[in-house]
Amino acid sequence: MLFDTGDKFYKTESYKERNLYYKIFAGYLLNEFIPDFESYLQRKSKFFDLLINTLQDQTRFRGDKEIIRNILIAARVQEMLTTFDYHSSQIIAEHKQNNRGEMSDVLLVTENYFISVECKYLSDVSYNKDILEVQERIKIVATYLSLMPLQVVLIKGGKWNEAKKLQNYPGSFYTAFQNAEVFTPCIVIFWEDLIPIIDNNAVKQYLQKQLERKYK
Repeated sequence: MLFDTGDKFYKTESYKERNLYYKIFAGYLLNEFIPDFESYLQRKSKFFDLLINTLQDQTRFRGDKEIIRNILIAARVQEMLTTFDYHSSQIIAEHKQNNRGEMSDVLLVTENYFISVECKYLSDVSYNKDILEVQERIKIVATYLSLMPLQVVLIKGGKWNEAKKLQNYPGSFYTAFQNAEVFTPCIVIFWEDLIPIIDNNAVKQYLQKQLERKYK
């Protein structure tokens, strides 16, 4: 069972973020075979609605609001490839030597756009590592593929609230994000935002239980 939440859950279920985003995105949210393609389209649409609705909170995106909205409205109706753990070094030769870091935990590619999702779960998000460095890779890949990019950072809501409380401290992710001048528009969403768009009770309970884990 992919989404078992039995008595031994915290002893047997991985706490790694890779395990979580594989299960939620590949195991349910963007899987066109569960239970059928029409249901997949509905789940895909709900996910894009979530991204669009996040634009109501000025603190949770950087870049031009209308450009982001237009990207999402157009991309949501295009055929979409979903892939995982994407590295720019697989298509940019020089990155094999000096830039082998990951560009996307989850990469969504449509005819004209790509959405690069950086997933954080129990670990803290870093502005330099998870935004600046990733945006440099996104910029090069977007040019190479002739696609318009959007970055999404997926974190726990509690991590965002903690960062907000520490906004006056040196190195604050929240402050750095608020002051960011980005090449690629960027949205911050929460794992908790996904719960209302999940209709399957087993998947919903699984995600809720994972989110109850204490921070590392």
